[in-house]
Amino acid sequence: MIQLNDLKKIIKQLAKEAVENYILKGIIITSVPKHPFLEQKSASFVSLKINDKLRGCLGTIEPQEEFFAKEIINNAINGSTKDYSFTQVQADE
Repeated sequence: MIQLNDLKKIIKQLAKEAVENYILKGIIITSVPKHPFLEQKSASFVSLKINDKLRGCLGTIEPQEEFFAKEIINNAINGSTKDYSFTQVQADE
């Protein structure tokens, strides 16, 4: 059974991989870790930080995707590219 701290790590890694693949390769990842929580329908809010400083954030209050994992992926990508309070995240970041 996965503990809460392990689930947090999985979610953070999923968001990080989503941003890296999108910014560096233009790819939206489709392979996600297997976990019942990630397969549920749920909203999410993703905050992107670099050196503990906010770099972008975006989220939803109602689920927009079929699975929580897809919600995380989309909000991570959108937070890195469409949070107009910040410039788009660049590859060298």
